[in-house]
Amino acid sequence: MNKMISLLRKHILNALRLPKSEMNTIAQEVVRFHQDDLIEMNQQQLAAGQYASGEPITPAYAPYTVKVKREKGQPTDRVTLHDTGAFYESIYVGAQKSGYYMYASDIKTKELEEKYTDSDSILFGLNQRNMERFRQLSLSLFTQKYYERIRRQLQNSQPVRV
Repeated sequence: MNKMISLLRKHILNALRLPKSEMNTIAQEVVRFHQDDLIEMNQQQLAAGQYASGEPITPAYAPYTVKVKREKGQPTDRVTLHDTGAFYESIYVGAQKSGYYMYASDIKTKELEEKYTDSDSILFGLNQRNMERFRQLSLSLFTQKYYERIRRQLQNSQPVRV
């Protein structure tokens, strides 16, 4: 009897597993579905003057930039990298096999990265708080897609003989 239960348990556990490639596909679908949320969270971080690490964006604005931003009624107490909004609007999300990436297509992107990015500080990505927010936001969709694939896999499988 124990052998039969053990075989059945093994079969059930194997039936509930998906290959890594399927898991990656599901993750890509979830990222694509929530890409606007990811972009918004990154924009909020930048508006708060924070790198993806949560640290303040440095170096500070030059005195001339502070003057221009004051005239426009924009914040000068932190570096937001927001002037016309074109840079923020150009931020996009791309999905890869093993994850996702964020970048911007604005013509100023390279210049901004050269000035404000180093090996420890990056502009694109989520801080710990937003990463946790994204995990919670995406968990139900990931779970739904996971079980859809498991259901499909079980429908196509052979009956178990014990």
